Amino acid sequence: MLGEYRTLDLHYSPGLSGVSRGSLALEQLRSRHFDLVICTPHVGDMNAVELARRIHESSPDLPVVVLGYNARELEELRARHDTSRLAGRFLWQGDARILLAIIKLVEDQINVAHDTRSIGYRSS
Repeated sequence: MLGEYRTLDLHYSPGLSGVSRGSLALEQLRSRHFDLVICTPHVGDMNAVELARRIHESSPDLPVVVLGYNARELEELRARHDTSRLAGRFLWQGDARILLAIIKLVEDQINVAHDTRSIGYRSS
């Protein structure tokens, strides 16, 4: 991912932290500031939807996205659970550029209301 930032001439790459269980993620969120949570469909001791629900109880504006390893597990998560608290679902295919795409998408989701209010939009 750092190489992608350099290729795009972006000077400040995001810091990454990793944990093996959702409970550990919740502990870190209580003690540090994070701008985004990226998790797998199953986060050790809970699924991604449960983690997102628990995160949104204390940090309702913190985006949570799921990065799955196959399309079937992402579809099963969507079919069995209310995924409305997730900012997105993504499929990992071995290319680190997806992390940059996730960050850009979340930034756009956060900024769209302000940008359309202040700059407007062009209708077709």
